[in-house]
Amino acid sequence: MTVCLRAEGGVPQLTVATDQSDAICHCKDTATFVISLTQDGKPLDGEVRWTYLKNDTQEKREGAVTLRNGAASLTGTLNDPGFLPCRVECEIGGKKLRAEATAGFDLLASQPQWNGHTLVVYGASQGGQQAIAAAALDKRVSMLVAGVPSMCDPMGFTLGRMDGAFFIVSRSRTPDGKVSPEVLEASRYFSGANFASRVKVPTQFTVGFIDHSCPPRRSIPPIT
Repeated sequence: MTVCLRAEGGVPQLTVATDQSDAICHCKDTATFVISLTQDGKPLDGEVRWTYLKNDTQEKREGAVTLRNGAASLTGTLNDPGFLPCRVECEIGGKKLRAEATAGFDLLASQPQWNGHTLVVYGASQGGQQAIAAAALDKRVSMLVAGVPSMCDPMGFTLGRMDGAFFIVSRSRTPDGKVSPEVLEASRYFSGANFASRVKVPTQFTVGFIDHSCPPRRSIPPIT
């Protein structure tokens, strides 16, 4: 059941995040997910539904949690290496809200082939942006390779360039042509350029001069 919470005013925001910045846990450790629901910067109380999906399989747990002063926390664990996504959702004034966060449980570090030192992340296109984010957030990464990374120029649309974030920004325009400030702010965080500024390891980038999906102008911001 999705619980309906009624509110007036600005756009409500539902978030969930792990209490650890890198979201990495050891097997059998407890991962804590922190839920927040606000509107106009003020906390909203009520109930939200939560779902755990073990390693993105059909095996799941569901339930509800009551928010106090706009916040609540959930805990979960895995006995084996893998990922534990936590999805939360509610409905406010007829608008459905959903947020998701994932904790990783030593999937790579548990492999017997790993020497404990060399960890290279590689991705292309959207995977290039994800590789940049992984290198920025996980201190164990020793090298980054990003091929024609996308989602690196979300502000480009506001400057007359092609939308560099899968048109997320341009499609958020209001009827009068303005860009949603909430979407714009979120896109700044997910931008490859934002994560690239935090990368401290040797890095290799490639761009595609005739790539129409990820043209050079989309891929160059994190390089510079």
